[in-house]
Amino acid sequence: MVVASCIATLSFQVGMNPPGGVWQDNDGHEAGTSIMAYDKHGDFYSIIQVSNTIGLMSSLSVILLLISGLPCKKYFVFVLRVTLWIAVTASATTYFYTIGYLTNEILEKAVLVEDALEYSVEIWLWLMLIILVGHGLRFIWKLLGHNRRSHIKLVLGKDTYFPNV
Repeated sequence: MVVASCIATLSFQVGMNPPGGVWQDNDGHEAGTSIMAYDKHGDFYSIIQVSNTIGLMSSLSVILLLISGLPCKKYFVFVLRVTLWIAVTASATTYFYTIGYLTNEILEKAVLVEDALEYSVEIWLWLMLIILVGHGLRFIWKLLGHNRRSHIKLVLGKDTYFPNV
């Protein structure tokens, strides 16, 4: 609940105060609109807004599901976990594209900053892949009908070790 609330707050703030600020006057643009939307890097703005909206809606969904009073069964907790995973990933995407936009001129000069961003994204993607593969293998293992107790019982061939099975 705390993580979802923090992500919702962060996403709302990015939506209300976009990176680069908003126009204060009406000279060739409309006051109150995002400066980034009029910039030459408008594709960054689109990606940031889409990932920010996904992060906001998924974190609000987690909050709504938690306060709904539904029983916390395995499937419900799985849905919460996946939804929160989407929210965290969307927030990370928003962050990386915002940093890429705000430091665009600096990145050409500072190789260290560019390398740090690239390595961070690579590590993030590898971490997501490891988590996805781990959950996928666990799901396939359960789908095939394996569980720990029945597997141990089959190997040992005795009911005395697990009287409740």
